[in-house]
Amino acid sequence: MHLIRKCQWVSGNEEDVEIALREAIANAVIHGNHEDPGKQVYVGCRGGTDEVSIVIRDEGQGFDSGDVPDPTAPEISSPAMAVEST
Repeated sequence: MHLIRKCQWVSGNEEDVEIALREAIANAVIHGNHEDPGKQVYVGCRGGTDEVSIVIRDEGQGFDSGDVPDPTAPEISSPAMAVEST
């Protein structure tokens, strides 16, 4: 988070990015790696003017992205991040 604040990639939204990052890392540890201490979580970050891209990768089996609800659907009240499975 220090890097994001220092570079001012998302000035004024750093707290939102931090919350999303913490949630994504927790999901990777809990749901992806099933809290296996022998597995790792990888974090990559790239930023530019008014944007930042953070990639979280775990060593889990993955999932079918077709099973993920559409974040733009009316029943999703507050989409926080995009989900992409590779």
